[in-house]
Amino acid sequence: MIAGVAALVSGLSCGEAPGAFSQNSGKLQTVSGFRLTQAEEANRTWSLAGDTAVYLEDDSVVTLSGVIITFFRDNLPESVVTADSGRTGLNTGITVLWGSVTAENVRGRRLETDLLEWDDSLGVFYTDCLAVFTVPEEEGVTVLRGRGVTLNTGLGTLGDVTVSRSFQAVYSGEVTGVD
Repeated sequence: MIAGVAALVSGLSCGEAPGAFSQNSGKLQTVSGFRLTQAEEANRTWSLAGDTAVYLEDDSVVTLSGVIITFFRDNLPESVVTADSGRTGLNTGITVLWGSVTAENVRGRRLETDLLEWDDSLGVFYTDCLAVFTVPEEEGVTVLRGRGVTLNTGLGTLGDVTVSRSFQAVYSGEVTGVD
C-alpha cells in the first residue's frame, strides 16, 4: 500500500506545483469561497475549502488557493491541514498540497512540509520531501526531521514505522525511570 502511495508523487518536486492540464481542459469555472464536504450516513468525514477554486471540467480537477482541509471523527474535527495551494482530482480522490503545508490534530501532533499528498481512498498523507513531525508527550516533546513520511489523516502511523532515508529524532523534556 505505501509503495503505491509513493508512486503517486514520484514525478513531483518538493514545494512545486503539479504539471499542466490536458490540451483540451474544456470548460473552466472559477469560484470564490469554495467548499466541498464528504459525509457518510450524516457524519462528516472531511471538508475541503479554498479561498478561490478553478474547476477544469474535462480534467475533473479543482485547483485551489488558501486551502484548508478538516478531517472529522464522530462528526467532530480531528485534524486540520492548511496549504498555500492545492489540486484535487475529483475522479481520483488524490489531492496534492504545496506551499507551507501544515497538518495538526486535536492532540497537538503537527506535520510541516513543502508538499503533501492525500489519498482519500487509502485515508493517508504522504510526502517524500523534508518533513518536521512534532509529537507532544506527557513529559516533553519529540521532534522528528527527515524525508519521507506516511501518516493517516489523524496524524497517526500506519503499522510499523519504517525509515527509508536518514531521519533525526530529538526529545526534549524530563526522562523518568532512569537510575
